[in-house]
Amino acid sequence: MKKSYLFTILLFFLYLSSSWAQDARGTDFWVTFGNNAGYAPANVRLNLQIRIISGNRATTGTIHFTHLGTDTTFSIGAHEIFTYTLSAPEKAAAYNTTTDIINYNSVHITSVDSIAVYALNVHIGNNDQNPGFYGDVTNILPATTLGTEYYQVSYNNPNFFWEPYTHNAYAVVATQNNTNLFHNGSSV
Repeated sequence: MKKSYLFTILLFFLYLSSSWAQDARGTDFWVTFGNNAGYAPANVRLNLQIRIISGNRATTGTIHFTHLGTDTTFSIGAHEIFTYTLSAPEKAAAYNTTTDIINYNSVHITSVDSIAVYALNVHIGNNDQNPGFYGDVTNILPATTLGTEYYQVSYNNPNFFWEPYTHNAYAVVATQNNTNLFHNGSSV
């Protein structure tokens, strides 16, 4: 009896947690790319990609580069993955450095039917001073799930062996005109 009671409680909490979870699928997304190991977007070894995953239906959509004012359309079948690798001008138009204050370096992705969107920021080292593989990947939440309060959770480690590249920064993409941004109570 005790086991079935605990099992029922567990199922109830699993149900509640699944109903509270954010859905990463939608039709309207915004993204910007941040610094990866200190490399500028013009670096040929810096690879920025957008991956789009369709749902149960085929769909079409647009990848709009805000800074350039250009669009790329995509068409994707049901249950497929579409990978878009940014060109050199698109990388520069979607990339932010820690010295940028306010700019238009963002990408707006829209689709007719529900999709999931991921951003990949990869750099492959090519010499003894820069060995290895540096990669960031994140799922992009649809605009409908975004709120108005956010918390920066990065950590600036002064003991990290590569100190010049451990900037403690974040980027905010305003999805609407005339957005006001406050950091620690002060207007930015």
